[in-house]
Amino acid sequence: MWREVELRASRLWVRHAPKRWPTAKRPYLDLAERRIVWPAASPAAPAVLPAAPLTASDIMLLPPVENARSGEKAGLLQSLEIAGGSALDQRFADDLEGGAPDGMVAADLLFPLLQGDLAVIDAMPPTAIALVALLPGGGSPKEHWAPLLARLARRTPHAVVGIAPELSPLDRRRLVEALGEERFEEVHHGRSAGAELERDFARAVAAAGMSPFVERPELALPPRAARNRALAAALFEIGERWLALGRSEAEGAAILAAARHVEGSDRDLAALARERQLALLPFLSPLARSVVEEVAEDGRSGLLASLRGEWLGSEVAA
Repeated sequence: MWREVELRASRLWVRHAPKRWPTAKRPYLDLAERRIVWPAASPAAPAVLPAAPLTASDIMLLPPVENARSGEKAGLLQSLEIAGGSALDQRFADDLEGGAPDGMVAADLLFPLLQGDLAVIDAMPPTAIALVALLPGGGSPKEHWAPLLARLARRTPHAVVGIAPELSPLDRRRLVEALGEERFEEVHHGRSAGAELERDFARAVAAAGMSPFVERPELALPPRAARNRALAAALFEIGERWLALGRSEAEGAAILAAARHVEGSDRDLAALARERQLALLPFLSPLARSVVEEVAEDGRSGLLASLRGEWLGSEVAA
């Protein structure tokens, strides 16, 4: 019923996603696959939500459902909490009441953007994460994003995350149907995807006084596991941003590999760092080892702060 997803900050730290999910009448962003999910002509997904696992240990993605099914989703959220897990509760922007017990509620703004109606943002709670689909076309990005970001800034959301979904020819045809034939050239030939577009949007978000970053949520874990999880989070985001900024692929891959090892290690990496014993662990590259040592000592990573700053075009990340 659930599948494991490669952990990434850009996926809002989701670890598990449903294998199947009921169809909706409106399109939304698939965070796990970074694509658009369109309404199906004939439902192929099950009519019921998947059951919660007996035990859960990390963030589980719950995609949107139509408003009439919000009660069913609330039951699933409660079951996940009882199982010891947590959820990223992704919702349509007009269905934001209630939500995940840990506050991880993401407002999917794809449908309002396609409709050209941003009024729904005015009722968005400040604890929500705004998910913005970065679609092709629309003229100058800064001019195109300005009305949206100005409206969001009045709501002071927890974070504003832009996602440039991968678009198939069918996606582009459906976007033209939604946006109008006058947008044909922009949709089919405009700038549409990639880290560069997401980076530009993150800079615009920061310039508007909001955060484009989502920190990995804490879970109720034993102290050693919690410390390793925090160390792994820094490594995962460093590896991802390192690669997105065009730095060495080999080093970026080594950092991500180290993050996976740290996440699953039964050793106390923070204690080993204090004892200067990390060199004994072959899965840590020199750069990854320096990150673990710094986070263990200071509770933060200067390299991560530097990469975030570079992502935003500044020396210090907002």
